[in-house]
Amino acid sequence: MSKENNDALEQEKEDAQVIENDDETTDNDTSAPADDATDNDMSASTDDTTDKDASADEEKPSGSPKLLFAEIVIAVAAIGFIIFALISNHRGQDSVSGNTATSGNTATPDNIGSDAYDNTLPGAGIAGIDNSILYEDIPALPDMAELNQMTEEEAQAAVTDGTMLLFTTKDGASIYIANYTNADYFNEETSVSESEIEDCIKENILYEFGELTETDHTVVGENDVINANFVGKLDGVAFDNGSAENVEITVGAGGYIPGFEDGFIGMAVGETKDVPLTFPENYGSAELNGKDVVFTLTVNEIIGTITYPEELTDEIVQEYFYDGSYTTVAECREYTKEFLTENKVWSLIEENYYITSISEESVHEYYNEEMATLEQYAAQYQMSVEEMLSYMGQSVDDLKQSVITDACYTVILNSILDTIAAENEITVTDEDIEAFALEYGCPDVETLFSLIGEKSVKDYLLQDKILEYLVSLLP
Repeated sequence: MSKENNDALEQEKEDAQVIENDDETTDNDTSAPADDATDNDMSASTDDTTDKDASADEEKPSGSPKLLFAEIVIAVAAIGFIIFALISNHRGQDSVSGNTATSGNTATPDNIGSDAYDNTLPGAGIAGIDNSILYEDIPALPDMAELNQMTEEEAQAAVTDGTMLLFTTKDGASIYIANYTNADYFNEETSVSESEIEDCIKENILYEFGELTETDHTVVGENDVINANFVGKLDGVAFDNGSAENVEITVGAGGYIPGFEDGFIGMAVGETKDVPLTFPENYGSAELNGKDVVFTLTVNEIIGTITYPEELTDEIVQEYFYDGSYTTVAECREYTKEFLTENKVWSLIEENYYITSISEESVHEYYNEEMATLEQYAAQYQMSVEEMLSYMGQSVDDLKQSVITDACYTVILNSILDTIAAENEITVTDEDIEAFALEYGCPDVETLFSLIGEKSVKDYLLQDKILEYLVSLLP
């Protein structure tokens, strides 16, 4: 691989982590995996070098700082999300990180839609680059018990008590979904409290306006920025890429696996101690998923303490929403409530289901689409996907398993959406697609499809319309 390709890939790796909670000046964190890609998120909008993560590298996004729901769904449908996850896991495993980018800013190579790419057959790929290994020995679909959120007995009981609905999918499967027609249940599950609004504003807005100040205390507390070392051990043996020295960590920033940052609280400068932790089940590493480990932590220095504004003001709102979409505290609170409500509605629908079976053909269709997009990503560096993964310390087998599992969840999600759409006569029209192309900044629908894919666009628009319908059912 040429130096130019190496440098370009390194830059893409840096750009990929567009939502990062830890200090960008270090590549050593113990970051928790990102939430499911369909979750919404509030996006930071300030360049302040003394904000929550003390990062000077993060750039403002163009346009509104709000993260569009469209972008998130597109990220689910596009392999850009997969490669971001792999890149993040690679950087994170250098630092025990599991962060994945969920902003929806998926990679869109310049040659998408050009004659350089031939995807008429799986593995056809970019001329002169062999990616056929991606389509050989495709893993079997996970067992339905692994994919479902509950057992059939639990789902049947929920139908009896009125909290779930039973339908038959177009493929003939039985599918149980949360009962959005039960007003009392639906309202209770998706209501947003004032404290939740306050917490969201604090964590997503006020924390962006923190100021780093010097401190003379010698015991680590919440919001301290420290310089530290750590060594992670599994069964008493240091695991690969689980150790780092002279890392800057903001305690309480939430950029690490649960419990890691808390382990530093109360430690004195120069102190070393062992902290037992458990990696999340879905961390993204077969070696570490759900495993009990021990981190040996050492505090080298307390650099300073970050202080945050005590309350939201119109001035902070105007700086955060720099495009002028919201200018007052009242408007910001209303937006936050809507934002949280949409998240709760979507989570209720997405996370409460049972389905008896899914179409293997549909799963493979999504698998092929995601792999084809990944081929295009790798082709930017004149590499096969296997070569690119090898450079990042990943295996093709791990990628295949990740993509096939992701495709299964996509098929399940689409089954839920199709069911709700059919029951409520919700459809995506040509006018919807044309309007979205303009919103997305594309001159025409054909260009939009070449960048994202027709299926991805239609999946998103259907999801968007269903979400709008479900929210309209609330008082």
